[in-house]
Amino acid sequence: MAERVGQIMNTTASESMLGTRSGDIFVLPSVESGDPNAQTEVFGGRGADRYELRIQGETHINDPMQLDKVVISELGSRTGKEEDVVLFEGARDGNHLEHALRDFDFSRIKIGGERDDGTLNISYKQYRSADDLATVGNEQGALHAEGDLQIFNQYSLSQSQYRVEKIAVAAEMENPLEAAVKTYYLGVASDHASTSFDGDLITAKAGVDSVLVGSDKADEFQIDFSVAATKYLTPGGVTVNDAQEVWLFDYDETQDVITVNGFNDPANVQIDANAELGRVTLSQDLGFGSAKELHVYFGGFNGSSQEFDVLKNKISW
Repeated sequence: MAERVGQIMNTTASESMLGTRSGDIFVLPSVESGDPNAQTEVFGGRGADRYELRIQGETHINDPMQLDKVVISELGSRTGKEEDVVLFEGARDGNHLEHALRDFDFSRIKIGGERDDGTLNISYKQYRSADDLATVGNEQGALHAEGDLQIFNQYSLSQSQYRVEKIAVAAEMENPLEAAVKTYYLGVASDHASTSFDGDLITAKAGVDSVLVGSDKADEFQIDFSVAATKYLTPGGVTVNDAQEVWLFDYDETQDVITVNGFNDPANVQIDANAELGRVTLSQDLGFGSAKELHVYFGGFNGSSQEFDVLKNKISW
């Protein structure tokens, strides 16, 4: 049975759960049954739902838990303004959450009656940040568990309201409502107007960090960077530097296109590549201590600097 306390759903002892009209908090299960077909199905409500994948159970050093799959089906938004989020606890480096997605893999699959590449699959890992004093070993830094979470019909072209809007990552925490988190919006897929693409137009909004996931067809990854500045001086003389981040997964350099819109002076954009991080930085100096800076990460990249230079040159603006 599921236990409900206020707006908190505890699904750890339930095979399915249904949300309500208002926003719910679902504490998702961490179950290791050993059955590759085992899964928990969660049906969100019509409010701003929060799904939490917390670190649960005992850590076995060098033998991480292989968690059963969790499948989320969203029932839409009541007013069109509610935003759902999935929180992943267990980022490897809590001081550098901008690097946390290097331990994730995002892909698009088909699991039911949705269109091809319509469901989002997220493979994740959970690392411990603290030692469990009740055990003999030191769990700090150990890989606790890994698993897959699927969001059914995330990339529907006809029912785009039935989706989860964003994900959040955090290191191991005591209180998820007070912890430092890094939030990413999940890019929206739509039909591409050009006949040059048989895949999707996948878009990232301006001013927020995003994750864009390609299909197995020719897609365009389109990044809106029409922000005034990401680095600037406050009236008090403090420098604020909050670069926009976009992660690309399942990008196919042989057929996909990456487009950035919003640079004030496209001819004077500086580009820097960091193959170790899989990151390309595009920046433009605006003068008077202000600038625009965009980080584009190629998720899953694990190649040479020469190979990364090829990817770097695939970005157009």
